[in-house]
Amino acid sequence: FDFYRVWDDPATPERVIGRATPIVSTELRWPLLRTTGRAAHVIEPIAQIVYSDIIGETDNPNEDSQLPEFDTTNLFVLNRYPGRDRYETGLRANLGISYTRYDPSGWSLGLTAGRVLRADGDTSFPEDSGLDGRWSDYVTSVALTTAWGLTLSDQALFGDDFLFRRNEFAVVYDSDRADFAASYVYFAEDDTNEVLGPQPETNEFSIDARYRVHPNWEVRGLWRYDIASDSNLRAGAGITYGTQCAEFDLSVSRRFTSSDNVPPSTSIGFNVSLAGLGDSEDRSWPARVCLG
Repeated sequence: FDFYRVWDDPATPERVIGRATPIVSTELRWPLLRTTGRAAHVIEPIAQIVYSDIIGETDNPNEDSQLPEFDTTNLFVLNRYPGRDRYETGLRANLGISYTRYDPSGWSLGLTAGRVLRADGDTSFPEDSGLDGRWSDYVTSVALTTAWGLTLSDQALFGDDFLFRRNEFAVVYDSDRADFAASYVYFAEDDTNEVLGPQPETNEFSIDARYRVHPNWEVRGLWRYDIASDSNLRAGAGITYGTQCAEFDLSVSRRFTSSDNVPPSTSIGFNVSLAGLGDSEDRSWPARVCLG
């Protein structure tokens, strides 16, 4: 049940709005396991049938449900709208299949793919979301995880023509001494965005890294680059000295892009964090005697 009290909204008269959203769903998963050598392979078809409707008024202001995103993380959720101002309605089937390979040496490979079928092709989702129409776009994900901290992942959204609407690829390495993340993001040109207006093609590459050069010293850096326009977007670097008592951090960053009211800028920051003042001691730094 949701209740709204609306006032000072030129698009909606002042009033109280109430509604109920009943949801019924059933889900079938059929995991199939096969072992070859020492590795385990799991294939799992998934079918989820959902019906939902709205009882009451549906013309409440939409403030927090304007930009729905569709990927494998919300393929099997009951409502793909963010927030609570809008709900998915109607009869639909969320269909997908996943494959996972588990290796005894510690690495695993996972793949997931799926799409949504609706009984009624008339949906309230915007055209650029990939969820409009009787059949949604395809969503896929691939993830390779190793035992020594390296992860490669990819999330994609594409239509029946197999042209990407969105693709996000990432390489992440995590260890006690170093962290590294590199990502590539592609969003196709969108002339139908109802919220943000026409959007140009996005084609970006970014790197974010940290390295512990000494038990008490750490350096880091980041860089974002626009491949489509062959220009830098943002760059930054920092150095931190830390003990269990305190951290001293010096950073510098440069934003190369500009908007109507904000020109490119460079910022320099210095931050001191004391253990025990709103935060617990950081055990990743070498032990020191904290006086006082």
